[in-house]
Amino acid sequence: MLDLTMVRRNDRLFYHLTGTSFYKEVSAESLNRHRAIWDQELISENAAVYRSEYLSYQAMNESLRHGTDWDYAAYIDGQTERDYAAAYLKGVHNTDAAVIYQGLRKLREALGILQFSPALRVADNFSGIARTNPHKPNYCN
Repeated sequence: MLDLTMVRRNDRLFYHLTGTSFYKEVSAESLNRHRAIWDQELISENAAVYRSEYLSYQAMNESLRHGTDWDYAAYIDGQTERDYAAAYLKGVHNTDAAVIYQGLRKLREALGILQFSPALRVADNFSGIARTNPHKPNYCN
């Protein structure tokens, strides 16, 4: 069985049929524009993001979907055990991610309404004025 893959040779990308000596250079300019990610071996880590930061980011997004009764530690531990592509080390990345997640939660709570963009805050303020005082002009229309 032949499989078509993409391989990197001499800092260029090639199509390759596995089990053969067939190589054809990829000419898609859109791929060359993203050359910076060619060296990224893990989905969970790159030059700017540490694996535990990525894991805590995932946990934060998941917590926003589940609300206050959600167990972040169980989620982080589960991801550490199940996500082989991310290459998490149990006892290292899950521990770091839990600490980062706790810091993110505290920061989110401390920011309050400031976590939203100024445009959203202004829109909310105008819609609040329109809802609470029917005699003031409705700026939302």
